[in-house]
Amino acid sequence: MKKAVSSVLVVLLLAFSFISCSSPTQEDSTSAHVSADIIHSAVDLISYEYLLPISLSGMGAESWDSANDIPAECFDMFYARKALPKDRDLSKDTVIPQNEYEAYIQQYFDVDSEHLRSAPNYDSQLRSYIIGYLGSSAPAGITDIETNEASIQLSFEYYSPADETTVIQSGTILIETDESGYRYTSCSSNEIR
Repeated sequence: MKKAVSSVLVVLLLAFSFISCSSPTQEDSTSAHVSADIIHSAVDLISYEYLLPISLSGMGAESWDSANDIPAECFDMFYARKALPKDRDLSKDTVIPQNEYEAYIQQYFDVDSEHLRSAPNYDSQLRSYIIGYLGSSAPAGITDIETNEASIQLSFEYYSPADETTVIQSGTILIETDESGYRYTSCSSNEIR
């Protein structure tokens, strides 16, 4: 599934590049509108797959060069967003076996199991992670996308929850890609004052 999503995103990125780099012609406004819709759809899909799990988890609000520098509790929201059903009952805790949780997170991050187990939601007696209601975060959006064969770099902004337009933080996420999927490798984030 992850490989299929990555393939779709590569095709959309190529389409985005082609559309944004093509020379203007005498196309009518309908064609221009369709092109703009394709670009917005591609950015929305990229945002949903790559940025949303990072922004919701709070990982984008921190600068880090190693996944072991990310606060361990941030991985809970990442896991909940990527792996749990969207319609889960938020009034009940979800118990995830340690091996399942750690293997899933380690697909996306080069992070030690010991670091993950330092999270307050890890229960060493049950050898499980317990995820309850996790709250929300400030909305975020992509401002720039750079790609090559081995990586995707997303520039992003967090917006004030009060008006959803005032920029309160900006940053860049580096994602390494290969034939098996992708991994988050670093994040640089700056608070806007």
